Amino acid sequence: MGRKSTAKQRLEQAASTSFSVKSYATVSVDELCKGAGVHKGTFYHFFPSKDALFARHSELSLNALEEVLEHCNSSYSGREAILRLCEQMLSTYSLHIPSNDATVREFTGCIPVNIGLEL
Repeated sequence: MGRKSTAKQRLEQAASTSFSVKSYATVSVDELCKGAGVHKGTFYHFFPSKDALFARHSELSLNALEEVLEHCNSSYSGREAILRLCEQMLSTYSLHIPSNDATVREFTGCIPVNIGLEL
């Protein structure tokens, strides 16, 4: 049996990084493929469009947020739960930012807010 491909996960990670740093409209399929180290055919094998990849990214983000909210609701109350939620979200977003690029770190925003502003 052959080795299992990680291409889909790499595309999802590249999408998360690109959509965190740039606007949705400026991220191209070519850029996503380059970031994931895959060919365009591989991209379209897993996702019919950039919209589909973004929808998957949004789904994964919401699932992660729900997990954090469940943990905060069960472990903390009030102000402390909100602070823990903010800390978790900040640490999640900072995972997608190259540590050696201070310029990018300063301008990375919240993906849902970025999309809302684009619309």
